[in-house]
Amino acid sequence: MRGEEWVVELERAELTARGRSDLANHVDWVSKSRGDGLGYDVASFTAAGEPKHIEVKTTNLGPRAPFYLTRRELAVSGELSVGFNLYRVFEFARDPHLFIVTGELSSQVHLEPLLYHARVG
Repeated sequence: MRGEEWVVELERAELTARGRSDLANHVDWVSKSRGDGLGYDVASFTAAGEPKHIEVKTTNLGPRAPFYLTRRELAVSGELSVGFNLYRVFEFARDPHLFIVTGELSSQVHLEPLLYHARVG
């Protein structure tokens, strides 16, 4: 949650710095306001006013530390394509940094299945 909050503040500051305080006021921490099932955590905007959907993955480790991705997050990255952004926040406790992956994730990250939903009969 702290990483998501950091990204919300970062998005608002970036939009304000680009002269778009009108949009900064509408950045929405959707995982908090609407729940954590949309496939992204933050609804923001580009400086041109285009919608930007941000999934935040935060770690205190380095940039190459693995992270978990839900089936919903992966599907939404494909549905939204260029409007989807993965913000990988790393070294959060010491000095937060981030890198951004834009678009469908399946072609940009290495996916390793770890769990299966199973039932008998």
